[in-house]
Amino acid sequence: MKSRKYLKFTCFLFLAIFILSCVPVRLINPNFNTTYVKVKINPEETEKDILKGKVKSEVYIDDGYLPPRYSWKKSTFSSYLRIPQGKHKVTIKAEGYKTWEKAIFFAGRFTVLNIEMEKEKIQ
Repeated sequence: MKSRKYLKFTCFLFLAIFILSCVPVRLINPNFNTTYVKVKINPEETEKDILKGKVKSEVYIDDGYLPPRYSWKKSTFSSYLRIPQGKHKVTIKAEGYKTWEKAIFFAGRFTVLNIEMEKEKIQ
């Protein structure tokens, strides 16, 4: 009697594992190939101005605008950006500062992106 219950249980486990192995990972976790990027801006007073809203800023991924709603909070720079893994061109524009642009290969789950912003020289 016990062996019959054990046999049914193991058959159920094997069937469940087989079904789950056939399901694509995208259905289980749609963000499985996403890198969460924390943006840190240097110098600190620039980051404070951007976070307070004194300086308007925009983030572009592969020449496409990344609105703040795609990050975890309203401010793009105070939260994590969700970027698909792979090589992407990241452009950050802020009023009164030079445009920061770089091609970066995103891999892994979490990455910190340190950005050095320089003020534009007014002639």
